[in-house]
Amino acid sequence: MSYQNWTQRDSQYSEVLSLSAGQKIYLDVLHKQGWSSEHLAVAWQRQGADEEPVVIDGTFLAPFL
Repeated sequence: MSYQNWTQRDSQYSEVLSLSAGQKIYLDVLHKQGWSSEHLAVAWQRQGADEEPVVIDGTFLAPFL
């Protein structure tokens, strides 16, 4: 699977979520690294939009404690 290929598998999408400014969303991500070139990226896209998903910068993500 190529880097940031958002449409290769149905499992790459969550259900539609309604987001509100300042609201925290829990993301449960399972990632297995088999090669040094593997990666993990989280992105969002407006519902029904034809534009490419926008990657969420890691500074906006935090571990669940």
